[in-house]
Amino acid sequence: MENFWPKITKTKTDTPLALIKQQGKFLEEHTSGVLTYHINKKPTEKKGAQSGKAMRYDFYINAPHMDNFKFMLFYVIHDLVVVYPATIVYYTDDEPQQVHSKEEFEAALKNILSKESTKNILESLLAQSES
Repeated sequence: MENFWPKITKTKTDTPLALIKQQGKFLEEHTSGVLTYHINKKPTEKKGAQSGKAMRYDFYINAPHMDNFKFMLFYVIHDLVVVYPATIVYYTDDEPQQVHSKEEFEAALKNILSKESTKNILESLLAQSES
C-alpha cells in the first residue's frame, strides 16, 4: 500500500512555549536555582480560533524552599494549529495583550518580566526562600 501522508518538514519555530521555557531557564540561572519555573500545559476551547481549539500555558514561579510554593505570573493562549496570534495575560488581570508575531510576543514578555511588580514578587520569594 502507498503512504498517503504528506511530506513533513521539521522547522524550528520559536513558539510561545519555547520562548517562555527559555525565560524560565534564565530565571533559574539568575536566582542560582533558588527559584524555578513550571509550565502547566492544557488544551482549551477558543472561540474564533482557526481550529476552535487552543493551547494554554500557565507560567509559574516555584519556590522549592517554601514547600514548593507556586505563583502563577502569566498565561499564554494560542490556536492549536497556528501559534500566532497569541494572547498573553499578566497575573494582575491587566488587559490581555494579543500579539501577532514572535517579535511582538518577545516585546510583551519583556514588558511583563521587567515590571516592578514582577521584581517585587521575585525579591519577596527569594527573601522568604533564604530565611
